Amino acid sequence: MSVDKQEIISTAIKFETEGRDFYLETAKKATNPLAREMFESFARDEERHREWFEQYAKEERVTVDEPKAMFGELRKIFAEAPEDLRGKAASSEDDIKALQFAIDSETESMGAYSRWAEQVEDGELKKLCETLVEVEEGHRKVLQNVKNYLSSTSDWFMSEEQALLD
Repeated sequence: MSVDKQEIISTAIKFETEGRDFYLETAKKATNPLAREMFESFARDEERHREWFEQYAKEERVTVDEPKAMFGELRKIFAEAPEDLRGKAASSEDDIKALQFAIDSETESMGAYSRWAEQVEDGELKKLCETLVEVEEGHRKVLQNVKNYLSSTSDWFMSEEQALLD
Protein backbone atom coordinates (compact mmCIF):
# COMPACT_ATOMS: atom_id res chain seq x y z
CA MET A 1 0.00 0.00 0.00
CA SER A 2 1.46 3.32 -1.03
CA VAL A 3 0.98 6.50 0.96
CA ASP A 4 0.82 10.07 -0.27
CA LYS A 5 4.33 11.56 -0.50
CA GLN A 6 3.10 15.07 0.31
CA GLU A 7 1.37 13.82 3.44
CA ILE A 8 4.59 12.15 4.60
CA ILE A 9 6.61 15.28 3.88
CA SER A 10 4.24 17.68 5.62
CA THR A 11 3.82 15.38 8.63
CA ALA A 12 7.57 14.81 8.89
CA ILE A 13 8.26 18.56 8.74
CA LYS A 14 5.69 19.04 11.51
CA PHE A 15 7.26 16.22 13.60
CA GLU A 16 10.72 17.68 13.24
CA THR A 17 9.62 21.27 13.92
CA GLU A 18 7.73 20.22 17.04
CA GLY A 19 10.72 18.15 18.14
CA ARG A 20 13.09 21.08 17.65
CA ASP A 21 10.78 23.40 19.61
CA PHE A 22 10.39 20.85 22.41
CA TYR A 23 14.14 20.35 22.73
CA LEU A 24 14.85 24.11 22.70
CA GLU A 25 12.21 24.78 25.36
CA THR A 26 13.35 21.82 27.46
CA ALA A 27 16.98 22.95 27.21
CA LYS A 28 15.99 26.34 28.67
CA LYS A 29 14.30 24.63 31.63
CA ALA A 30 16.84 21.87 32.26
CA THR A 31 18.58 22.09 35.61
CA ASN A 32 21.41 19.75 34.68
CA PRO A 33 24.01 21.33 32.34
CA LEU A 34 24.75 18.04 30.58
CA ALA A 35 21.06 17.45 29.89
CA ARG A 36 20.76 21.05 28.68
CA GLU A 37 23.57 20.63 26.16
CA MET A 38 22.15 17.32 24.98
CA PHE A 39 18.71 18.88 24.42
CA GLU A 40 20.32 21.76 22.49
CA SER A 41 22.20 19.26 20.33
CA PHE A 42 19.00 17.34 19.61
CA ALA A 43 17.24 20.61 18.68
CA ARG A 44 19.95 21.19 16.06
CA ASP A 45 19.47 17.61 14.81
CA GLU A 46 15.71 18.05 14.50
CA GLU A 47 16.22 21.30 12.57
CA ARG A 48 18.57 19.48 10.20
CA HIS A 49 15.97 16.72 9.71
CA ARG A 50 13.31 19.33 8.90
CA GLU A 51 15.65 20.84 6.33
CA TRP A 52 16.12 17.42 4.69
CA PHE A 53 12.38 17.10 4.10
CA GLU A 54 12.13 20.66 2.85
CA GLN A 55 14.96 19.96 0.39
CA TYR A 56 13.20 16.81 -0.74
CA ALA A 57 9.90 18.72 -1.19
CA LYS A 58 11.71 21.23 -3.43
CA GLU A 59 13.10 18.31 -5.40
CA GLU A 60 16.61 19.28 -4.41
CA ARG A 61 19.26 16.69 -3.73
CA VAL A 62 19.03 15.73 -0.07
CA THR A 63 22.39 15.40 1.63
CA VAL A 64 21.93 13.31 4.75
CA ASP A 65 24.65 13.30 7.39
CA GLU A 66 25.99 9.93 8.40
CA PRO A 67 23.99 9.06 11.55
CA LYS A 68 27.11 7.95 13.43
CA ALA A 69 28.78 11.29 12.72
CA MET A 70 25.80 13.11 14.17
CA PHE A 71 26.39 11.48 17.55
CA GLY A 72 30.00 12.62 17.70
CA GLU A 73 28.81 15.96 19.03
CA LEU A 74 26.90 14.23 21.83
CA ARG A 75 29.87 12.13 22.86
CA LYS A 76 31.93 15.32 22.96
CA ILE A 77 29.43 17.01 25.30
CA PHE A 78 29.79 14.25 27.88
CA ALA A 79 33.48 13.58 27.37
CA GLU A 80 34.42 17.24 27.82
CA ALA A 81 32.24 17.80 30.88
CA PRO A 82 34.36 18.60 33.94
CA GLU A 83 34.70 15.71 36.36
CA ASP A 84 33.02 17.65 39.18
CA LEU A 85 30.04 18.34 36.92
CA ARG A 86 29.73 14.67 35.98
CA GLY A 87 29.92 13.80 39.66
CA LYS A 88 27.03 16.15 40.45
CA ALA A 89 24.56 14.40 38.22
CA ALA A 90 21.57 15.06 40.42
CA SER A 91 18.77 16.30 38.30
CA SER A 92 15.33 17.64 38.99
CA GLU A 93 12.28 15.45 38.58
CA ASP A 94 11.26 17.75 35.71
CA ASP A 95 14.45 16.82 33.79
CA ILE A 96 13.61 13.13 34.23
CA LYS A 97 10.01 13.68 33.07
CA ALA A 98 11.24 15.64 30.04
CA LEU A 99 13.66 12.83 29.19
CA GLN A 100 10.87 10.24 29.38
CA PHE A 101 8.62 12.38 27.18
CA ALA A 102 11.47 12.73 24.69
CA ILE A 103 12.07 8.95 24.72
CA ASP A 104 8.38 8.36 24.02
CA SER A 105 8.38 10.98 21.24
CA GLU A 106 11.45 9.51 19.55
CA THR A 107 9.85 6.05 19.73
CA GLU A 108 6.70 7.41 18.11
CA SER A 109 8.74 9.10 15.36
CA MET A 110 10.64 5.86 14.71
CA GLY A 111 7.36 4.03 14.28
CA ALA A 112 6.01 6.58 11.81
CA TYR A 113 9.21 6.69 9.74
CA SER A 114 9.37 2.89 9.72
CA ARG A 115 5.75 2.57 8.51
CA TRP A 116 6.32 5.20 5.83
CA ALA A 117 9.50 3.52 4.63
CA GLU A 118 7.54 0.29 4.17
CA GLN A 119 4.64 1.98 2.38
CA VAL A 120 6.24 4.60 0.14
CA GLU A 121 7.22 3.72 -3.41
CA ASP A 122 9.62 6.63 -4.01
CA GLY A 123 13.15 5.27 -3.45
CA GLU A 124 14.70 8.51 -2.21
CA LEU A 125 11.91 9.20 0.27
CA LYS A 126 12.09 5.57 1.43
CA LYS A 127 15.83 5.94 2.07
CA LEU A 128 15.28 9.22 3.95
CA CYS A 129 12.65 7.59 6.17
CA GLU A 130 14.92 4.58 6.82
CA THR A 131 17.77 6.90 7.77
CA LEU A 132 15.54 8.75 10.19
CA VAL A 133 14.48 5.49 11.83
CA GLU A 134 18.17 4.88 12.55
CA VAL A 135 18.79 8.46 13.73
CA GLU A 136 15.73 8.58 15.99
CA GLU A 137 16.70 5.18 17.44
CA GLY A 138 20.10 6.67 18.26
CA HIS A 139 18.40 9.64 19.93
CA ARG A 140 16.18 7.29 21.92
CA LYS A 141 19.17 5.27 23.14
CA VAL A 142 21.07 8.41 24.17
CA LEU A 143 18.02 9.79 25.97
CA GLN A 144 17.49 6.52 27.84
CA ASN A 145 21.16 6.40 28.81
CA VAL A 146 21.07 10.00 30.09
CA LYS A 147 17.84 9.31 31.97
CA ASN A 148 19.48 6.29 33.62
CA TYR A 149 22.56 8.39 34.44
CA LEU A 150 20.57 11.24 36.00
CA SER A 151 18.14 8.94 37.81
CA SER A 152 20.73 6.70 39.42
CA THR A 153 24.30 7.70 38.75
CA SER A 154 25.89 4.94 40.82
CA ASP A 155 23.82 2.22 39.10
CA TRP A 156 24.64 3.79 35.74
CA PHE A 157 28.39 3.63 36.44
CA MET A 158 28.06 0.00 37.55
CA SER A 159 26.19 -0.97 34.37
CA GLU A 160 28.65 0.92 32.15
CA GLU A 161 31.61 -0.77 33.83
CA GLN A 162 29.90 -4.16 33.41
CA ALA A 163 29.37 -3.42 29.69
CA LEU A 164 33.09 -2.75 29.34
CA LEU A 165 33.87 -6.13 30.87
CA ASP A 166 31.44 -8.01 28.61
